Parts: sequence; structure tokens; C-alpha cells
Amino acid sequence: MRSVVLSRIVFAGIVLLTGCSDPTPFPSFEEQLAKDKEIINSYLTSKGITARPDPGNFGVMYASTAPGAGISPQYAADSILMNYTLKLIPSEKEIEKSPSPQKFSMVNLITGMQIGLLMMKEGEKGSIFIPSGLGYGAVDKGAIPANSVLLFEVDLQRVIPQLRKDTIAINSYLASKNLLNSVSKDPSGLRYLVSVEGTGTRPTSSSTVTVKYTGKLMSNETVFDQSASANLALSQVIKGFQIGLTKFPVGSKVTLYIPSVLGYGFYANGPIPSNSNLIFDVEVLSSKD
Repeated sequence: MRSVVLSRIVFAGIVLLTGCSDPTPFPSFEEQLAKDKEIINSYLTSKGITARPDPGNFGVMYASTAPGAGISPQYAADSILMNYTLKLIPSEKEIEKSPSPQKFSMVNLITGMQIGLLMMKEGEKGSIFIPSGLGYGAVDKGAIPANSVLLFEVDLQRVIPQLRKDTIAINSYLASKNLLNSVSKDPSGLRYLVSVEGTGTRPTSSSTVTVKYTGKLMSNETVFDQSASANLALSQVIKGFQIGLTKFPVGSKVTLYIPSVLGYGFYANGPIPSNSNLIFDVEVLSSKD
């Protein structure tokens, strides 16, 4: 049976369908969050547990029970391998326990788990305390009653970064074109090849540039977009394009090899499938701040 942890999308639909049929108004998200925070803090105090809040202060709390030395997940498309036990608090009723390590894509997990796992490292064990609004919300979900505050006891055995997958695929592509030793590497994961070095102004991340470009999918070299003269605010383009264009002065002609995590990521965007590595042939025509 597939884990209840994966019920985020389906459950959101249930919330929408049932909201109008109940004459009793639900508490607002903020009201319920305040109640849930009280439950979590009271439980932590009663158990003598020291936990830290998530960096965004969304209401998730995390307590490490055994440190890890590996990497943390970073992107929605990252995958993780973990053992877990799901309990309700304060009752500590056990709802589900993984029979063996389970692999998940981060984007498929409930929001509270996505937030909590960012505070963990590969090899770490810990407890993630999740308010109901970041869990399964205001209606019953099988054995989980409405507005349930959740406790996930997690053994994060492995983090499988999407960037690692992207890098392997990009290197394979470059090797097939005999370009692997010709391209330059940026720490972000971007690869680039300069065919003409310009002599003009170098754009900054706040610049607006005019460029000629062709965008292709690396998987099959299908062109998905092109322009002979596009005005682009670098603060509003995909990260890989922004990083790349700030390296080259006006007049440069370059090819950017962009990993999916610096492109459109997990979510498909028109003709661009999920987790697509991209190629952009770019000529920098002008730049202004």
C-alpha cells in the first residue's frame, strides 16, 4: 500500500470538495496554526525535547536525535530514501511505519515534510513536528482525524540530488559531442562554451539585456524557443540564464548548458518537460542597468 505521506495532491482535492458541504465554518489557517503551535510546544515541554523552528517560521519544528554528516535536500525534484514512523500528537498514536527504507521525490511529500527535511542531513535521525495545515488539513484522512498535528520520526538514509542527476546527463551529452574538455564549469552546475568573447559592458544580475538566442532541450535538441532580439530583465529569467549572462560582456557569443534545477525544475513548462536540462545559444547584443 502506498504511503499516506504521498497524499498531498489528492488530499488537497478532498479539501476543496468537502469545504462547502459542512455548515460549520472551519477555523482560519492562522487560527488553527496558533492552536497547533500550542499543542506542539506543550508536547515538547512535557517530553523535555529541545526542537528548533524551521527557518521560514512556518510552524514546523525539528529535533535531531542522531546527527548526519551528509548533504541536505535542496530542490523539489531531489529524491530521498528514508525510514519513518508517523504518529499523532499529543496522543502518540502510531498511524504508519515504513516496513523498509522508502524512496520519495520531495515534491510529492506533504508541505510540512518538505520543510522539515530541509533541516536534516543525509544519515541523520530526527523528529519533525508538523501543524495540521501543513499536513492533511481540516478533514479526516483515513486514520488521521481532521486538524491532526503530526509527528514524523525520520531516519534520512540517503539524499539523491537532482543536480547530481543533471550533471551526469550533461556530462554524457558533452562527451557525446566531444566537448567535455572544452566547456567551462560554474560552481552552480552551469556549463558554458564561449565562441566569441565580447568587449562591451558586462551585465549584472539587475541589468536588462538584449540578446539573440535559441533554446533547445538537451535530451533531443528540439528547439523550444528563439528570438532575434529579446529584451530580458536578468532578475526575472531562469537562474541558469541569469548566472550565465553575468559572465559575458556585450558582444559575446556563448552556449549555456543549464541543469534542470537552474532552469524550470520539476514542473513542466509548455514544451519543456519536467526536469529538463537545457541548451541556450546566446549572443549578447546590449546591456543596461
